[in-house]
Amino acid sequence: MRVLINMIKKIIFSSFLLYGFNIIAVNFNIVVPINVFTILLITILGVPGLLGLVLFKIFVLWGVVMDVTSAKKKYYEIINSIVNNNKISHAYMIEIDSYDDDFICVLDFVKMILGNNDDINNLIDIGNYPDLKIIEPDGSVIKKGQLIKLQEEFRNKSFLDNKMIYIIKEADKLNESSGNTILKFLEEPEDDIVAILVTTN
Repeated sequence: MRVLINMIKKIIFSSFLLYGFNIIAVNFNIVVPINVFTILLITILGVPGLLGLVLFKIFVLWGVVMDVTSAKKKYYEIINSIVNNNKISHAYMIEIDSYDDDFICVLDFVKMILGNNDDINNLIDIGNYPDLKIIEPDGSVIKKGQLIKLQEEFRNKSFLDNKMIYIIKEADKLNESSGNTILKFLEEPEDDIVAILVTTN
């Protein structure tokens, strides 16, 4: 009976230890999952078990960071090659992992297409560049009306005598009607218009 009580105490202690660690670790994105396996490991090994789990988590995160860094490096090599060799197409589809973290990479491509001029870059950063339009879903879908309005705006000449660029965020949310509308726009490309469709799907 005493062995069982001691085991229950250790399990409770391990649970609280792991929970307490996670409260601190959440700020560093190294939270260890609380499940039967992790609690059992800490119950048997104590604090060294927790340290082992933390190190494992850090190595996993390091691998993910290295993969992301490698993918971003490759992305920048590709867009640099496109711009430096003046092989800018009229349309691109870019898949990103997260709009919060990776959309900046899309805007970097836009800046490169437009010549990487400090004044233009500043206008893009504050969302004030007149020849860049960003279309986002209106509710759960991108609507046909949004794209018709975009086409009307892009019939005019560039305000700054440069390329006009539109970005469709969450392009996977084009419905059949809006998809057909954008397809017609893409099928009749103009030299000074570049489309960038962005998706996480």
